Amino acid sequence: MNKNSTNQELHDEVKRLRLQLTEKSESAQVMLLDNIMHSSTKMSVVATDIDLNVIFFSRRAEQIFGYKASEVISKNLTEIHAMEKVEFSRIENAIKIIKKTGNYECLVNQKIENGIRHLKLKASCILDKNKNISGFVLLTTDETKEIIAEKKLQKSEKKFREVIDNAGDGILIGNMNGNIIIANKSICELTGYTKSELTGKHIGFIFSKKMLEEEPLQFDELDKGKTIIKERRIKGKKGNEIPIEMNSKRLDNKKYIAVFRDLTEREKTKVLIKKLSTAVKQSANTIVITDTDGNIEYTNPEFTKLTGYTAEEVIGKNFRIINAGKLPKEHYVELWQTITQGNIWKGKFHNEKKNGDYFWEQVTITPIKNESGKIINYLAIKEDITARKKAEEALKENEEYFRTLIENSTDVISILDDKGNIMYESPAHKYVLGYRKGELAGKNSFELVHPDDRDRILVQFTKLLKNTKKFENVNFRYLHKDGTWLHLEGTGKNLLNSPKINGIVVNYRDVSARKKAEQELKRQNEEYASLNEEYLIQNEELIKAKEKAEESERLKTEFINNMSHEIRTPMNGILGFSQLLYKRELAEEKRKHYINIIQNSGNKLMYIINNILEISKLGSEQIKSSDKNVCLNDLLLELFSIFEIKSKQNKIPLYLKKGLSDKESTIMTDPKILKKVLSNLLDNALKFTNNGFVEFGYRLVQKKHALSQLEIYVKDTGIGIRPEKQKIIFEPFSQEETKLTEKIDGLGLGLAISKENAKLIGGKITLISEKGKGSTFFVTIPYKIVYKETIKELLSATKLKKLVKDKYTILIAEDEEVNYLYLETLLIDESELTCKILHAKNGQESVTICKDNSHIDLVLMDLKMPIMNGYEATKLIKEFCPDLPIVAQTAYSTTEEIDKAMSAGCDDFISKPISEDDFNEVINKFIKC
Repeated sequence: MNKNSTNQELHDEVKRLRLQLTEKSESAQVMLLDNIMHSSTKMSVVATDIDLNVIFFSRRAEQIFGYKASEVISKNLTEIHAMEKVEFSRIENAIKIIKKTGNYECLVNQKIENGIRHLKLKASCILDKNKNISGFVLLTTDETKEIIAEKKLQKSEKKFREVIDNAGDGILIGNMNGNIIIANKSICELTGYTKSELTGKHIGFIFSKKMLEEEPLQFDELDKGKTIIKERRIKGKKGNEIPIEMNSKRLDNKKYIAVFRDLTEREKTKVLIKKLSTAVKQSANTIVITDTDGNIEYTNPEFTKLTGYTAEEVIGKNFRIINAGKLPKEHYVELWQTITQGNIWKGKFHNEKKNGDYFWEQVTITPIKNESGKIINYLAIKEDITARKKAEEALKENEEYFRTLIENSTDVISILDDKGNIMYESPAHKYVLGYRKGELAGKNSFELVHPDDRDRILVQFTKLLKNTKKFENVNFRYLHKDGTWLHLEGTGKNLLNSPKINGIVVNYRDVSARKKAEQELKRQNEEYASLNEEYLIQNEELIKAKEKAEESERLKTEFINNMSHEIRTPMNGILGFSQLLYKRELAEEKRKHYINIIQNSGNKLMYIINNILEISKLGSEQIKSSDKNVCLNDLLLELFSIFEIKSKQNKIPLYLKKGLSDKESTIMTDPKILKKVLSNLLDNALKFTNNGFVEFGYRLVQKKHALSQLEIYVKDTGIGIRPEKQKIIFEPFSQEETKLTEKIDGLGLGLAISKENAKLIGGKITLISEKGKGSTFFVTIPYKIVYKETIKELLSATKLKKLVKDKYTILIAEDEEVNYLYLETLLIDESELTCKILHAKNGQESVTICKDNSHIDLVLMDLKMPIMNGYEATKLIKEFCPDLPIVAQTAYSTTEEIDKAMSAGCDDFISKPISEDDFNEVINKFIKC
């Protein structure tokens, strides 16, 4: 009967006993208990009345507690000494619980001679017919064997788990459904998962879907009792694949075990072995492995390539098979003595190929030892040095050859140390300098150099010490043994790093005769030079006149060619489209178009003719200037309005910078001529600029004691002019590019006309240019001011401006130049505000200017600008300058636009077109004039 069936038997027996005791008399109860309970060999039964007086004591109870029934009947349980050995205090506690709940069950320990007996106690009430408690029944079973067996099982299982957990291989134990019950440390270290992450998961958790599709888990084979050993790959926590050997088998009907052996190192070893094998096979050196007797066990392909022997022909044969017998026996004796002692031997072999050719090898032989240190093989790595040997022999022959040359050379050759002491002297020392061999050895060479040449030679010698690559040419005077000075000339080379030379090699020859001849020739040349000086001057003048005439002729030729092209082009348009007008069926729209072409071509032709006539008149001084009162600001604004249209067509921004007020800029000059000069420069600037901008303006140029000139400039970022062309660009018919295919239309007269016109109004033109980066042309004219009284004011203002800084700094963020000029005029001319004006052409530029200038007092912000609009720029500026006033200006003045501007951080708002009154009202809020 197992443990569970015993418990059920006790339960059923107590239930039946309760029922019968309530139906029979007390004597009958005793008989009934005696008949039923004495027959039980497993369970002891003790019954008491309500006061715990024993009324029944079964035979099994006698065995467990050591009393006979006659000794304990009618005695109280508390008086039975043996019952104390079963922790009677727990029985008392049990009685209390029984009275409340009707049942109690526990394990108690009984002390016996051999140790402790483990008893299972179950107590319940005895009820009378009125269902009142009349007594108690204590049912006891000895569970000692079962508990001891269970503890042994638990201990065994604990030991089993410890063994599993500390195993070197990864182990998973699971049920036959594949769910993991136990995961040891090694499997956790292998996969990166914790035990809690693996426990309860299906074993397929550590395999990818692809892995399981390629090779499913074979639980059906495990059910058949088979052991499955396979190499597979599992998936780590980081997604990495881990090569393993998986050994799976069933433990019992309910469990399986899977052992995982990490094959990572084995795979690395395989890869390494493959690499080493490939390296050996593909090595440019010959590799041979022999046994300890020198018999060949392996050769790589290079061996066959070099010797002609295949691996099959030499394996098993002694290495002597390729020995040419050219080296002495002692050579090989020393080899074997070295390697048999476990040392590495390095040396050379002179061997013979299969075809009988001889060759040299540089060889390294290394003993290969096993784990116990015993030599088991020899590894020979060999390099073919036949070509090197031949080169060495050739070098040896060459050395002998050159030694013979040096010994018989007429040039003096010395080798000096790094102090200049003579280490070697060639035989030529005797023939050239008079010194016998060895007479100069150890002597410092500089002591024999002429004192006037010594410092220079020492400097050259120092250079040689620092430079090992270059030769140094030397010429100096050297003391002959007879006391005379010889002129020597030659070269020096630093060979201090050469192991054979280890010095400074100087090679020189006697050039005294040549030097004397040179001095005589120099004297004669000086005489001839003096005589021919006048002829040279005359010749130079003739050459310049010739070059000028040739240049003039060339320019005229180019002009005629260009003029022919320039005139024929519009004439072709006039004549060609005039002929087309005769067609009756010509549509009216096309007729108008043709007439427009004819008129444009005629205008272009007229422009060419006018330029030709004008350069002719300027050359003959037929054009005179006529001075008038001119406001330079107005003249430049007029030019700006004309050329802004063309700049927008070309998508090139045009900017105007004024230097004076309207009153200060009113001067006496010829406005037509000045406008013609500046128009031509602006036209060229826009014509030759594809990217960037064009800017023009002026400034006062102050000379000593007077403000005497206005410097007007036109600046562009166009193609620029090469330096060599800048001198001739103002000459008639000159252009930087002369070929028709490389130039933009024109006769090359524009700058020449501008130059001559500038002269007419007392001015001149200059330029600064860099090819590919742009040009700036300057027109400097006299400052003939109309309002004389303003000169003193201007001088005073200029002096004051040097002493006092501008009162305010205002940033105008505006991409349209006309709008910027208007705001600038309102601030300076109309409001007469003492301020410094900064100009930003887009939102991003305005942010940068505000970051770089902490003293800005006001920003006038256009909301619609390229690169970055005014809204975004205002937000960014307010982040680092929250107190800087920003006034928005835009053509859109809707409520939504105003709210959007204010939300961005603007402090006020001006609508375009901006009136002077509105502008002043807003400015006065933030600037106190």
